[in-house]
Amino acid sequence: MSYLLPRLPQTSALRRFTQIQGDRSLSRLAAEASNTDPNLVYGATGGTRLNTNRLTELRQKLVEIAKHHGYPKKGSTTGLTGFDYKASIVLAESDFFQSGEAWRNDVWNFIALILLPDLVEWRFPNAGRERYFGGSRNVFQRLWRRGTFLDRGIEHPKRWELIEKLSEDAYSAILERPTLSANPVVARALAEVWVEMSSLVKSNDLQTITRAATKALRAYNTVICFDLLPQEELIMLIRSNFQREAQKLLNVTPNFSELNSSSTSQNTTSKSSFFRRLFS
Repeated sequence: MSYLLPRLPQTSALRRFTQIQGDRSLSRLAAEASNTDPNLVYGATGGTRLNTNRLTELRQKLVEIAKHHGYPKKGSTTGLTGFDYKASIVLAESDFFQSGEAWRNDVWNFIALILLPDLVEWRFPNAGRERYFGGSRNVFQRLWRRGTFLDRGIEHPKRWELIEKLSEDAYSAILERPTLSANPVVARALAEVWVEMSSLVKSNDLQTITRAATKALRAYNTVICFDLLPQEELIMLIRSNFQREAQKLLNVTPNFSELNSSSTSQNTTSKSSFFRRLFS
């Protein structure tokens, strides 16, 4: 079933955000949290309006996760990371976030400003509007995208390993770059290679390598349509860029063949003629 989700228009979102500025105490925001609002609108067609009880259940699940990671006390780095991981899974598995409705920024306006404002404030104290308004930095929209884009599939033995292992910097490099993250397959391939690299180089070096490699990949994407590449060749292209940047920075080429990756194809020796030319 396709559900129509509540949308909070931008003008109403701005008004609500202004109201929050007066008192950001978690107790006040929790008391004002609601599964509805008089300013909400819905799509006219395309599904059935989601029962507000389902939204209450979503809030309860996420608040419970937050409590296990320190809420309402100030969250530790480990606690906040744990919350992000668990919340990503809950949002990605929610059946009412499976349709195109979940791609609308005004839906996430509602989630952050009306349904879960206290969790936004707890996760990012004194945050700017970008954490409340729909977009790539919205607290819950970013977690939903992580879970949705980096899900290896229900049958994979390590289904959620990518969202568990990626760093915040890696998330930014992969999921906040539209040219790379528009296609979940490309984003997931990038994440797979990043996880492989994380076992080969130090974290500080990997951050520098990731930024340089994704910059190069964005340039490649202007002449090569990543969406049309077979999975093996896409992985090969990404690995080659990471290897090249590692060679520049460390004067060492990471050897991916030494890894026992369960997530990507091991048959990387049968390169197509196109890639032999490209990387020779």
